[in-house]
Formats: sequence, C-alpha cells, structure tokens
Amino acid sequence: KAARLLIHTDNEYVYFISPKTQKTLTSSTTSSPAKISDIHYDRGMESSENRDQLFMAVYDTNLTISSTSTVPCTEITAIDMKIASVFECDMDKIHYYGVATSNGELVIHDYNTFEPVKRYIVAVAKVLSAKYDSKYGTVLFFYEHEIIRFDITTGNVHSHIDLNTNQEAGTIFDFKDELALVGYKSGKISIILCNKTGMVNLSHESCVFHSLEVTGFSINTNFFISVSL
Repeated sequence: KAARLLIHTDNEYVYFISPKTQKTLTSSTTSSPAKISDIHYDRGMESSENRDQLFMAVYDTNLTISSTSTVPCTEITAIDMKIASVFECDMDKIHYYGVATSNGELVIHDYNTFEPVKRYIVAVAKVLSAKYDSKYGTVLFFYEHEIIRFDITTGNVHSHIDLNTNQEAGTIFDFKDELALVGYKSGKISIILCNKTGMVNLSHESCVFHSLEVTGFSINTNFFISVSL
C-alpha cells in the first residue's frame, strides 16, 4: 500500500498526506470539540482483509472510528468510554484491538466486531497513554510518574519503572523496537530501554533536549527525532 503521513494539528484535525506528492489526501476530526489524545490508523496490515480505518481517542470521553476512503473521512461510530489509547495487539496468536482506559484498565476487543472479550485491571491510577510491544507481548502503560509494563499473555505486571522528573508528568509518548520515549513541557525527554527482563532509564536528569514543550517523536533503528514548539 502507498505510504501515508498523518499530521495531527493543534485545532484537532488529522490530515493524511502523500509523501510522494505532498498533497492532502483526506482529513478528519471528532464530533466532540475536545482534544484528541491518541490516534491509531489501521490499514489491515495484520489482517487478510482490506481495511482503512482511523481511530481517534478523546481522553476520558469517547473513541471515534472513521473510514478514510472518503474526502473528508466518514465517521463510522463513536463509542463513549474512559479511553486513553487504542492499538492493535496479539494474544494466543489471534489479532485484537486493545484499549487502555484512563483509570488503569486494559480491555481486549474483537478485531472484527470490536466487542470486548477480556478485561484486566493493571493499576488503578491516571493513565496518560499506552503502547503495544509486539516483540515481548506486553503493553506499556504510561502513568504520570511511572511506566508499568503488562504481559497480556500471563495477565500479570511484567515490570515497572519510576520516572524521576521532579513530579512533572509527560505530555507525549512513543514506543518502537524496545525504546520508549516520554516528552515533557520543560523540554526534557525520558529514554527507556524495554528489554526481555525489564526496563532501564537511559536518560539523565540534567539533560534537556529542547527549551520548550516536546510535541513529537519519530523512532528509527539507530536514532530518534524529537520536535518541540
């Protein structure tokens, strides 16, 4: 499938850009006038069927699912839920959607019907974001001052790590290939290595990457890119 760039603007629109032509292909926003906390684009890469759906989470409020085949995108449904993040995951060799709630639960949903099939209580506290780790089958729950890694196969906490950031909560989160990143309004970045046995904080408290708030990440094999205001 042709590549797509997703851009989330500060007025809560999501634009699909062609990296080849630099033109806007389509766009979407939520029906509720609130900040979008998480975006997931499912192109059916892990499925035998064609699929082009955009998931937009409005924190602690609802999840909007839209088709990206029209201009602008067409809303399929909006589900009221205390959501923090949505992602794809695998359990017992079956593909699912995972939803991390804002109050610390993990709900596994059927990939085709989106009906809930399993629910876990990870840790009852404010969840800011969550990311799926396909290599080890864990989900990283980003709380205000710690990361909890949950194993969806065993249903147990895999590991956790405190974020020593002088009580500053993260505002943006990313994960890829064993590397977790947390960005802060102060311009600092927490760099966390997530290996088979646990998590290691690679960042230093005195290291400030930006003078203003961190607003985005891109993680590659040997490096990552961060941007700020």
